[in-house]
Amino acid sequence: MKILAIDPGQTESAYVCWDTKRHDFVGDLGMGDEAGSPIKSMGIVANKNEIFNVISRTIINIDIRLIAVEMMQSYGHAVGRSVFETVLMIGCMKECAFYEAAIIPITNIEFKLYTRTVIKGALGGCRTDTDVRQAIRQRYGESRKGEKLEGVRRDIWSALALAIALEENPSLKEW
Repeated sequence: MKILAIDPGQTESAYVCWDTKRHDFVGDLGMGDEAGSPIKSMGIVANKNEIFNVISRTIINIDIRLIAVEMMQSYGHAVGRSVFETVLMIGCMKECAFYEAAIIPITNIEFKLYTRTVIKGALGGCRTDTDVRQAIRQRYGESRKGEKLEGVRRDIWSALALAIALEENPSLKEW
């Protein structure tokens, strides 16, 4: 199965397109963005139009079956505008996925939400983001040039953690 995993943010989102059978990234997603460059199998893009372009190209160009997004979770603290803007963006992503699936005769595309605590638990009970990165490195190596994880940086680690957690546990508890 191929998964598009997204770590949403207020102004930009990280994504990973992961093939669970090959245990590797899916290649380029085809047609380029407005600048003409191809959309890669991972990246950090602006939320304006670019994340919607990634969702559309993933649905159109590869046999995607699941769009998984890390959902915000309440820890009992007061939150500000940025949290609500991120939640609104998640809703827009879901709408984009359903729109693309409707105009293209594709069935069985699922859009699911997962919390960070569930993802960390699925990766061996990791407590911190550093633990998550270490768990991924133990499975797949380093993020240096020539290595499988080359190019993984910043929030891409979170998107990759979601994809790997779903690969290892397809029945992961949803939000």
